[in-house]
This record gives sequence, structure tokens and C-alpha cells, in this order.
Amino acid sequence: MKKICMLMTVILLLGAVGLVFPVSADTASDGYYHGEMTSDTYWLPIYDKLDYDLYRLPGVVVTKAGTVIAYGEARRLDVNRDNFGSGTNGDLCEMDLYLRRSTDGGESFGDRIWIAKGAEYYENGYGETINNPVMIVGNDGRLHLLYTCNLANGGLWYTYSDDDGVTWSTPRNTVSTLQKNVAWTQIACGVGHGVCLSDGTLMTSAWVYEGSYKVRTLYSKDNGATWQFGELASSNRDETAIVELSDGSVMLNSRQYSYPYDEATPNRSPEEAYRAVTVSPNGIDNWSTTEFHKTLIDPACEGNMCAVDLEGLPYAVLFVNNASKTDRNHLTVRCSFDDGRTWEKSILIDENYGGYSDIAVDENGKVYVLYEIALGSRVQLVTFSFYDVFCAGDDRLTNNTTSFTDPHALVSGSEGVTLEKSGNGALKVTLTDNEVATAVIDATKVTNLLNADEMPIFAMRVKANAQADVDEVKCGVYFRCGYTNTSQTTLYSSFTVANDGEYHTVQLDLSSRDAYGGNLYGFEIVFCPPGGSYTVGDTYEIAEFGFFATKADADAAYPASDPAESETNAKGGDDQGTGCASSVEIGTTVFAALTLGSVAFAVGKKRRNK
Repeated sequence: MKKICMLMTVILLLGAVGLVFPVSADTASDGYYHGEMTSDTYWLPIYDKLDYDLYRLPGVVVTKAGTVIAYGEARRLDVNRDNFGSGTNGDLCEMDLYLRRSTDGGESFGDRIWIAKGAEYYENGYGETINNPVMIVGNDGRLHLLYTCNLANGGLWYTYSDDDGVTWSTPRNTVSTLQKNVAWTQIACGVGHGVCLSDGTLMTSAWVYEGSYKVRTLYSKDNGATWQFGELASSNRDETAIVELSDGSVMLNSRQYSYPYDEATPNRSPEEAYRAVTVSPNGIDNWSTTEFHKTLIDPACEGNMCAVDLEGLPYAVLFVNNASKTDRNHLTVRCSFDDGRTWEKSILIDENYGGYSDIAVDENGKVYVLYEIALGSRVQLVTFSFYDVFCAGDDRLTNNTTSFTDPHALVSGSEGVTLEKSGNGALKVTLTDNEVATAVIDATKVTNLLNADEMPIFAMRVKANAQADVDEVKCGVYFRCGYTNTSQTTLYSSFTVANDGEYHTVQLDLSSRDAYGGNLYGFEIVFCPPGGSYTVGDTYEIAEFGFFATKADADAAYPASDPAESETNAKGGDDQGTGCASSVEIGTTVFAALTLGSVAFAVGKKRRNK
């Protein structure tokens, strides 16, 4: 008899739902911002007394103190101070860089605060084209700003603020700290904003010319003192958005370096109409193969992303761009609850206009979208409620259920077994095949997308009735966490259940396991009698299972009915890839069930130190 384990895969899936939920007018005291979408003009030339012709590459961040900071390139038309510039208001004209602060949630902004002026003299004589500003909000509250002069031919400049953007340090040229083995001739950061990772690493994307156009990251592990290049992430791309995913990995989402796709032009690839995506476990190296996301259509223009990490809601990623294959219009914000694998919800910001844009969210879920119109001749600020638009009415996202008392009701498919609902509502599994035995359970209807970091204790009420003459049955649980394309963390923990036809409590404490963490997108319960085989007619029942923050919570949820049972409760082992798991032979059908789990990807929530 082949040594094949019966797999019961519990998969947390995200089903397709409607694009937009109605915006609520309520202002309930639930900690979330609520309100109608608003759209106001942030900048026109007359606002600057006609000092500037264009205001391009807008960026927006929300500081730890809740201040909204908007910044960008303020471009002049009438000045050309050296032969590097073009003498127009194009990408190489003289520019100044300034920001404005709002302490009332974007309702009003204060006076201009200059960071750099193109007319000022820098140490190498250049400096008039102050381009591609990128701001990063540090975990400690410090604000960091990178920008280049003449695409870094005049330096990669860095400055910081410790008073929420009111004053800034003297800009410092950091180009000498970059690796010498990267043969670059031009650098353009971002654009928009960068990220501060959970471990404190400061990071932004960078478009780097190395004989051809490539995308890397720029990062600092010493709080901005020095900056380094990450490994090559993608080729033939330029302006790139960056975001930290729920498991700590980093996603880059790039514009194609090409003109908008035109179906009538045969020498242009259809791939040019989509955003290019790659992921790294740390944002520095081991980048995944670049993929073209067919949901994210794009007219070869910049777009941006931000993470939403609100208490009581799953971790989310927002992406803003011009949702068109040909034109800079239909500015749209899309929302993903599975780390960018699917973008099931969206809201149209502006049907007729669009351009470069940036997006940020505050600690209450108020979203800020800053975008340009007509190549920066006007800049618009839109605000809306993340909760009202993307979460209200969706029970998957707001239901806090983490314990399941009717597993039978969650079954979505099976093969090689018969499934019954016993009198107490338990799921009874009877093996009918010696080679393939799977049961798929979809728990998304009653869970809020579990986070393994926050719920590390797994408990289950289970009984075994194997036909073999043995006292105990060897079992195990596979947990799958993290972003599927890069980490695919799979943790196996073994346990035993008495072969007496009685319910016993299985409790697995995974909080100290290195392989456990990030978002839990699925787990498989594996039943293996000693020797790693099973027999047609063996039965197992699962009455309930759950995830808990502490052992005390699990003990309270599944108390022992008597002292004798307490002594025989099955406890989780600590062997990864041993025991039953080491002898599993996965058939084609079983592997298909695992594949179904893999496409669920990392759903859930990750809380960071705010």
C-alpha cells in the first residue's frame, strides 16, 4: 500500500465581489474615518503668484503625528542656467522643490517650505534641475527626503526633518556611497514616496540607466547616512512604485518604458499596456521573475502604491494609476487584500483626467490621492474613507471569527472521501481511496483573514477511528504563510490522536517557529497512521478548530471535559518535514488541491509598531 496521507486542505480564499461600496455618511466611533469623497484643487500657477508654470511629480505622505505633507517639482519656463537643461518646462528645466503641510487632514495647507532651489550653487556646479523627490516616513517619526540633481549627474541628495517637516537639515550629497560596480549614468528616484520597512530599512525604487533602463532599489540601513543599490529587479522599466507586503516582503510595480500600447501598431507588444510586477523577500535581492499584471492596465505613466494597516481590518495594498491602455485619464484606486495578487475592488477618481499621482492613508483610514492634470498645469487632491469604500458591507473583512464550530458547512470540494455531517455538526471524513483523498474547506465566509503572527496557537477537536490495531494515530498540520511567489513558507507540525473513537484536543503552539509568520493563507490537516499509510474505511471527525492569540485563550475555548481527557490531550510536536510528512507521495489530484491553496496568496493582516 502506498504511503500517502489523506489531505484536508483548509484554504482561505478571496471571492470576487462588487467593485465599490456606497460611501457612508456615518461618523461612528469605531476608530475609522468616514465621509464622502471630496475633490479640491491643490495647486494652480496663480496659487504661486505665477512663479511656476507646472507642478509635476506630486508626492504625499502622512507623518507619524498625522500631518499631511504634499511636495513636488515646481518647474520654471523662463530660466536655463547651463547647457544640460532644455530651456523649457520639460523634465530638464530649472526646478525648485518645496512642500506644504496640512494639520487638519488636508482641509488646508500652510505656506511653502523650500527644500532646494535650482538656482542655488551646489558643490559640483550643477543643481538647476532638482528632480524626482521621494519622501520616506521613518518608523521613529523622522522624515527623510531623497532627490537628484540633473538625474544624479549633479548628485543624489539627502535631507531629513525631526520636527514633522517644518525645518530640514542641510542637503547632503550621498552619491559617493553608491556601489561602484553598478555602472550607472543616470538615476531617477521613485517617484512619489518610499517606505520604511518593519526592520527600519529606508527604501525607495530607482530608475537607473546602465546602458539600458533598469529598476533597482535604493536603501539605507543606517537611518539615511549612506545609501546603496539593491540587486537588479527588472529591465526595460522606469518609474516604479514600492510597497511593503504583509509578510515583510517588498513589491515593485513598474511603468513600462515605452509609448502607450496601440493595437494598430504591430511592432508594439501587448505587454506594454500592463504594469510590471516583481517581489523580493527583503527589497534588496532574490527578486521574482517580472510578471505583467493583466488587471493593471496602464498608458505608460507613473502610478503609486501604499499599504493600509488598520486595527481590526486585514492588511491591504492600494494602487493608483490611469486605468487606460492609451490615455492619461480614468484615474483609479484599486484595493488588494492578498498582497497584490488580485485587485478585486476599485473606485474611479477622475474619468476624464489623470497623470502622475501619489497615494497615502492616515491612521484612521482617510485616503489622500494627489494627482496632476494636463502634465502638471493643475494638481488635484482627493480624499475618501478606506473603510466606507473598500470594507463596509463585506463580512469577510469585518467579521472577527477565528473559531469554527461547523466545518462541514465550509466544505467546497473533495475527492477520494465521503463527507458527512454528524449529529453534532462535525465533519466526518471516510476514506474511500487508497491513493487520493482530499477535502477542501473554504473558511472565508466566516473569518477576517487570519494573521499568523497574531494568532499563533492552533487548536482542534478531533477523533480518529482507524482500522489498524494501534493505540495512536500519527497526524500533522501543514501551515502555509507569506507571499506565495517568494516565500511559500510551509511549516509542518506533528501530533498524535488516540485511536479510540473519542474526541481529543490538539493544540499546536507555533509562536517560536521560524517558518511561521506573516499571513496565513491556508493549511492542510494530514492524517497518517503509523507507517504512513491509511486504509479505505478509516474515519476521522473534526468537530471544531480555531486560531488563538495565547495558549490561555485556546484552553478557555476548548476546555477538557474531565481530568483524564486533559492528560491525554494531543500536543503538537516540533518536527518539521519528518514523520508522516517525510513519506508523503503526492498524487496529481492532491497536488491540484495544493495549487488551489497557492493561488489564495497571502491574505490577512499585519500590525506594525506605529
